[in-house]
Amino acid sequence: MRKLLIAVVLTILPFSANSTPAWMGSYHKIGDIYTYDTKDSMSVFLVGSTCQNTKNYYTIRSDHAANARQLIAIVLTAKTAGKNVRFYVDSSLDPTFCYIKGIWVRD
Repeated sequence: MRKLLIAVVLTILPFSANSTPAWMGSYHKIGDIYTYDTKDSMSVFLVGSTCQNTKNYYTIRSDHAANARQLIAIVLTAKTAGKNVRFYVDSSLDPTFCYIKGIWVRD
């Protein structure tokens, strides 16, 4: 019985919301954006999508993404141009935030 339980857990674990970083399934418009005194950081709301963790927005921070400045620049450019985006998100680092690791802008 114990081996069966372990097999089931190991089968389901990769599909959990807090597993490994992954691309979001669909593209969304960028909604509100805000930043505060944390250097090289930004919080991004997407229209029709929320982070599956506690916060309902996605986060870029330089202590979680070496390319934070690049990500921020692309988010601002996509917002200005009205483009749809999807994020490469890691929600396993923290139970509160979904950290943006990459961005794909749809033409």
